[in-house]
Amino acid sequence: MAGEIRNTLMRIGGLKVAGSTSSAAVREDDAPTAAKKLGVANILTGNVRQTPSTIRVTAELIDGRTGLAKWSQNYDRTPGDVIKVQTDIAENVARALAVALGASAIRALAAGETANVAAQQLAFQARELSYQFTESDFHRSLQLIDKAIAIDPNYARAYALKSFFASNLAGFGTTPADGAKYLREAVQHARKALSIAPNLPIARSALAYAYQLSLRLREAMHEHRIAFSLASGDPDVIRNYGWTRSTVLGETKEGLRLVDEARALDPLNSASHSAHADVLFDARRYADVVSYSLQVRRESPELFKLKHLLGHALLMLGRTREAALAFGGNIVGEALLAARSGERDLAFAKLAQMRSRDGDMASFQYGRILAELGDKDAAFDALDRAWDIRDRGLAGLKTDPYLDPLRIDPRYAALLRKMNFPA
Repeated sequence: MAGEIRNTLMRIGGLKVAGSTSSAAVREDDAPTAAKKLGVANILTGNVRQTPSTIRVTAELIDGRTGLAKWSQNYDRTPGDVIKVQTDIAENVARALAVALGASAIRALAAGETANVAAQQLAFQARELSYQFTESDFHRSLQLIDKAIAIDPNYARAYALKSFFASNLAGFGTTPADGAKYLREAVQHARKALSIAPNLPIARSALAYAYQLSLRLREAMHEHRIAFSLASGDPDVIRNYGWTRSTVLGETKEGLRLVDEARALDPLNSASHSAHADVLFDARRYADVVSYSLQVRRESPELFKLKHLLGHALLMLGRTREAALAFGGNIVGEALLAARSGERDLAFAKLAQMRSRDGDMASFQYGRILAELGDKDAAFDALDRAWDIRDRGLAGLKTDPYLDPLRIDPRYAALLRKMNFPA
């Protein structure tokens, strides 16, 4: 229920709502402590008690500075009325915070959602499971979300989540055809969500993500912009848009502003910190990447998911021993380290290991390594093959520093044109 209320509040213009991961991390804290950690002014809390015939929901809006209640209410409902309670709570919170809601805004709160509690629970289970980012968990998430859709075929959010799961499964494909199949399905699921709820931000973001991984970059940016315009305070949508503007377009200043806006909304989510460091790397601020990564590791080790990025930043600074430790056996990092350190035989050996393991599926990575080795012809051959199989790594063609040796070559500009890369 907490997750669904959060989704509803995020769609109210004028409200900024902390993200789900950060909110869950402060669940056991008192209101002033939670507010301080999240950087918010108010905390919505409550509890649910259930008997076979009745659900009692107690909701309370607390001032994060004083700890005093601004609004509270009890709801006694039958189990089938839980969805209505969630929307009612969101409306009351908005009023308590003096956010005006017109009739059209109230109707919009439920657009794309479900009136079925079982479907809603399945969708949230699927979403949480997908955060493990393993192939098996994505498959299990798909099974759960299919059950939700079977219960409510008009549940737009479920189709949007299914699109994200399919997009992520594309990265586990062992052949180009496998990946392409999942991405086609991801586009279809996102479009289905939008056919039900055209203004659902998560659905627009899902379509943008599927287009981006398919290297349909102009279409991806178009959908990202629409999602951002609809998102109000959704940190996931804001973060995705900012990261894409930086990595794809090279707009690092605006990208950093956006990912930091998302980080402020969701400060206890590791993705917020990863996005901040990623954009710093795009901006060639390698020393800042290192200092920020070490700060996160020192102060919030549970949020530290930056090991390989830290290695790349250290490598760019010439701190090769530290980079080797950070890479920790990552073969791509080791190959790039060998190439930049002048150990050509080792770099080619690592490259051969990658080709044996991954075949054409790592063509973009081969291009990066060969560029660092100074073999421009082989590097462009690898990048051309990456385009043939629509290797998602090419989305970073404009900003990847390992490709700097290729940028003055006419073939680089020709590849950008062939990809119809957005300006």
